[in-house]
Amino acid sequence: MRIYISVLLTCLLLLTSNLCRASGPEISSKEISLVTVMSNISGRGGHSSLIIKSTETVIFDPAGRVRSKLLKEKADVLYNIDQNLENFYISIHARETHHVVKQTISVSNNIATKALNLAKANGPVAPALCARSISVLLRKLPGFELINMTYFPETLMENFGNIQGVKTKKIFENDGPDKHKSLIELEKKYKIKN
Repeated sequence: MRIYISVLLTCLLLLTSNLCRASGPEISSKEISLVTVMSNISGRGGHSSLIIKSTETVIFDPAGRVRSKLLKEKADVLYNIDQNLENFYISIHARETHHVVKQTISVSNNIATKALNLAKANGPVAPALCARSISVLLRKLPGFELINMTYFPETLMENFGNIQGVKTKKIFENDGPDKHKSLIELEKKYKIKN
């Protein structure tokens, strides 16, 4: 009997999550992307962040340390993100020693708005709690309830990757291991483009 109830609840959760996800061109621009910075040496996750495309695009960068004149930050949320700034943010993290895994899923307007509001309301996150804060946020969204609360970016990445409809992209770059030096070079490059 317990197995039957467990299977029934799992089926209901999957059905509900499929109904909550975006389906159709009119809402396909609403997305949530999990960004995981992975060590090329150890294979372990070093950082997690969330790109939320809703009524505005923000990056929830809990316990993040990227500081740039180009990025407007308040309480671990980066604002006014366009495609160039998103690429800039990812490029800061992808370097000789690390690569970035970007996992994206289309969501409904309601889910995107809820994610945006949760990120803004979260407040600053203490060091080493990036994956935990994102996993807790995601678990509050319809269709993401099966994400486990975790402290480990690679575990969160694995959980997120198990959601139906997630598209995964890996970004490798050959910048030197000094993130600050790469940041200065990228700022110069980005300013020239604009």
